[in-house]
Amino acid sequence: MILTQWQQYLTDNGAEFTDKKLVSFGNLEDELHIIKTTSVISDLSNTSEIIRVSGTDSANFLQNILSNDIHQLDHLHSQLSAHCAPNGRIQSLFRILCHDKDYFLIVPSAIAEGTLKRLQMFVLMSQVKLDLISQQWISIGLSGPHSEDELHQALPDCVLPETPDEVQHPHKQLIITRLHGVHPRFLLTGSPESIQS
Repeated sequence: MILTQWQQYLTDNGAEFTDKKLVSFGNLEDELHIIKTTSVISDLSNTSEIIRVSGTDSANFLQNILSNDIHQLDHLHSQLSAHCAPNGRIQSLFRILCHDKDYFLIVPSAIAEGTLKRLQMFVLMSQVKLDLISQQWISIGLSGPHSEDELHQALPDCVLPETPDEVQHPHKQLIITRLHGVHPRFLLTGSPESIQS
């Protein structure tokens, strides 16, 4: 299983797990100090899941059930959006990325299954397929005053996203999204192999 390989990679790099959940990389107090002075990589694979929305009707399907205008989303921008109950109460909040002709919804793990089931209720006759792809794609966070330099070293030919919510696709199996923050922050979404390299 790919996720087990990813967990082994993290363990080889100092990660400590309890009940299959990442707890720390050794010393939590040091980690809290480090996040202010150097770049930090955060494994998000145990706190978020990815729902892929594919099919010829996927854009119209999402447009009809989400809070934001999905037609404003493109391969160079991400979007925060919500799925709401009929009374307007938010049921799930997630970041949406475009990949090829699909949409990736990055949702908190605690609500991923429920979100998937609720969205599937609206598929009806649409040419849309929804599936969890967290075994094939994962997300990590990179943050810190030197994170841009580190990404440039790892991906020398890649133009990095410059503004929050901007996206770059350095290759087919990797998406880099710039996030808001005091220090440069990035969300890297891709296959475990592409993120490890």
